[in-house]
Amino acid sequence: IGFHEWRGYLDALRRNGRCVNDKGTGIGTGTGKTSAPPVADLDAMRRTATEHTKQDTCRLARRQLKRCQRLTRVFGWRLTFLDSTETHRLLGEGGSHAAVAQTAWTKDVLDPALAESLAFLAGESSGDVAKRNRNDDAAAAANQKKAETETEPEPEWKEHRCDVCDKTVRGETERVAHFEGRRHWRRVSATRKKARGGHGTQAPVTNASAGDASG
Repeated sequence: IGFHEWRGYLDALRRNGRCVNDKGTGIGTGTGKTSAPPVADLDAMRRTATEHTKQDTCRLARRQLKRCQRLTRVFGWRLTFLDSTETHRLLGEGGSHAAVAQTAWTKDVLDPALAESLAFLAGESSGDVAKRNRNDDAAAAANQKKAETETEPEPEWKEHRCDVCDKTVRGETERVAHFEGRRHWRRVSATRKKARGGHGTQAPVTNASAGDASG
């Protein structure tokens, strides 16, 4: 892969005089110039060659995968398939993704390959390796969940008293839910009206008002 896809572009690049040797002279002419007319749109030819290379690479990968699967299915070969797609994607992005790419390579390629090799040398079957990997993943998930739980702050179970509702709540969540609730505010409103003489409750009569009424 790579030669026949890029041959047309490289020939055109040479004819266009853009392929030079280390002395700065044009290849095949010795003068730095070519006798052939310039070739138009080399960039388009390069993009086409790149796409053809990708397509041929994918076709080859599919053929190889089918052959490997046949070896496993028909002949019982013990094969482990490793996927480095994430590593190459991160490397292609460049910059700060290089460190993440190394982590992805270790997780997706290096560690599984070492585990399978050691299991093969120890005489374990692929089923044993898969079972151990599942157990390791479950243990890692449990440890991570435990660590997250331990780092969370303990809730403050402080009691809060509401004299209006004659109720005691515990914790900040219950306090907010109660004191911002509709039932609490209805009782607060009823208590205020009762204090002002509402709700059919007669306001207390003072001595001055009683004297005015008798006069």
